[in-house]
Amino acid sequence: MRSLRSPLLLFIAGLLALSLHAFAAAPLPPDLAPYFTPPADLTAPDPALRSPLQFADGTIAKTPADWPRRREEIRRRWTEIMGAWPALLEKPKLTVLEMTPRDNFTQCSIEVEIAAGQMTKGYLLIPNGAAKSPAVFVPFYEPETSI
Repeated sequence: MRSLRSPLLLFIAGLLALSLHAFAAAPLPPDLAPYFTPPADLTAPDPALRSPLQFADGTIAKTPADWPRRREEIRRRWTEIMGAWPALLEKPKLTVLEMTPRDNFTQCSIEVEIAAGQMTKGYLLIPNGAAKSPAVFVPFYEPETSI
């Protein structure tokens, strides 16, 4: 059965692509068309917003060699506004609350320290197999939604 899966999936993907192309090419109904273009007052760039390539003195970063200086200017301004970035945690605390074996990975409900003394919940998804392998950490306001 496995040998039939790939051609069938390819066929379904092809049909889906054709139908999406046909749908995208179809004109919008007149009552929906106005909602697919920005309002006239938002089509021109906002003069209060400048290009990220523009330095504070008005000059423009024109080459890749200019970018480190512009990047530092952005970082310095960001720090003035937001404050200094906290020091990285050398060894953040990690508490495993629950481990659940799944198909080909283990789902761990965890709490991890994200700032000094500040913990957040999430899931750590660890693939079965090799001793060292990539894992996925799923943080979110409500981890159950995003997992």
